[in-house]
Amino acid sequence: MKEFFAEIDETIQKQRDTERQKRARAISEADGFAVIAERLGPVLADYEAELKTRNVVVRTTVGSTALSMELKFKSGDTTTLMLIANPLSGRFSFETHHPADDKGKRYKSVDGSSFDTSTWSDAEFVRRLEGFIKDFFFYADRHQGF
Repeated sequence: MKEFFAEIDETIQKQRDTERQKRARAISEADGFAVIAERLGPVLADYEAELKTRNVVVRTTVGSTALSMELKFKSGDTTTLMLIANPLSGRFSFETHHPADDKGKRYKSVDGSSFDTSTWSDAEFVRRLEGFIKDFFFYADRHQGF
């Protein structure tokens, strides 16, 4: 019986060690995201400034757990692109909040991809941001312009 419970205790200890490692990694990744957000803040501000010169109503936010850009249509509806850090895993992903459809329903979408500091590239943020802005102008006519 002692051997049996020694095995159980070993299993319990392995599980605790694994959980500690997960928490430590999530904290490390959260710190890494904060560094990425700080680095991308000026990039986001540059795009915001360019859009404002084109009379687009735009609002950006930069924080240690998320970056976002919200664009407003003339109809008052908005669309938002967010890069959000998951507090449990430390991984981060893109989320898009779409303007209301013809029936007034709003949608949020994710593409299923997520990143950590080892798989991240700032170029990915620029690519997604530029695609988001292009989509805004493409759909502007459906929302009374911008």
